[in-house]
Amino acid sequence: MSVQLMSALTHQNCMCDVTRLGRGGARRAPRSVSRAPPACSHVAAARAAAASPDYPDKTKMVRKYERLSGRQSWSEEDMAKAVGAVVSGKMGYKLAARTFHIPRSTLQRRASKIRYLHASPPDDPKPLMGHYRRVFTESQEQDLVGYIKSMEQFFLGVSRRDIRELAFQYAEDNHLNHPFDVNSRMAGEDWVRNFLKRNPELMDNMAKEYDSANFDQFYHFMSQLS
Repeated sequence: MSVQLMSALTHQNCMCDVTRLGRGGARRAPRSVSRAPPACSHVAAARAAAASPDYPDKTKMVRKYERLSGRQSWSEEDMAKAVGAVVSGKMGYKLAARTFHIPRSTLQRRASKIRYLHASPPDDPKPLMGHYRRVFTESQEQDLVGYIKSMEQFFLGVSRRDIRELAFQYAEDNHLNHPFDVNSRMAGEDWVRNFLKRNPELMDNMAKEYDSANFDQFYHFMSQLS
């Protein structure tokens, strides 16, 4: 081989080595061609299944909704019959709810509204008290106050429960149309609260606790009213 040919080959090899070296003489790694990573097997299988004509269509509507709750399963006609039976006194809340297959709580609420609308006596000059109608006239309410004061004098005090029971019995004995609960046979908490506001003198001697002897005497006193 001639001297000129050997010199040319040596010069070419030196140039190749220089291009592979970076700054400072460090050898550079050859550039790698970026390629997309191969798809995973489960991804490819999912794509193939989605493209299949047998794959289910997710855009279809779900099946018809079926009502699971029994709420509002009764008819307004049955509710009206039950309310009429309760208001007229033919049935109690429990019997009417079971007979007409309606919820007892809804029956109590609706019957109370009907009773409040018709609870005001025609001779009461002030039938409305806030959102409620007066059950007793002013003279009847003063009779109740007199009974309660008598019981306070003889039986050492009267509780709220006693007043509620007395009001119910007084309304029944006088055949008044009232919104009181016929099952518990007591006036409501709202009524006794408003009653005591109108007659604050009863709050002073109201009994917080009472023994069984006074309780029996109270019922004996109430039985004399009927």
